[in-house]
Amino acid sequence: MNPLEQWQQLKHYFLLMRMGKPVLVPGARVKEGWLAPPPKDLDPDAVALWTGLGLKRCVEAGLLAALQAEGAGSIEALLIFSGIKVYAQDEHRVFCPPDQVRVVRKMPVEELLRGLGLTGIA
Repeated sequence: MNPLEQWQQLKHYFLLMRMGKPVLVPGARVKEGWLAPPPKDLDPDAVALWTGLGLKRCVEAGLLAALQAEGAGSIEALLIFSGIKVYAQDEHRVFCPPDQVRVVRKMPVEELLRGLGLTGIA
């Protein structure tokens, strides 16, 4: 099992932040069309988090590299363990209530990409 599959099995998800604000928001539309819109009946307070596969697609599509090139400050990754309650999910994202999200670890995004075996693919 590769590192990406291992992280998926652990039900860890990711949120990328720069200077305390989310970047590469999982709820946003992606021009390439591979990211489906959030469910219409989704709770407006739901938190959208990336799965390992969703993060991999962002790296492969060059979205993360573009974000790293723009703006000041480095991008930090929050490793998150999602609680039991999930509103909705697909292969790229999981939507859950804010009170179900627990940050396990903060790290530079480069460290996360190395841990997932995603370096050198973009």
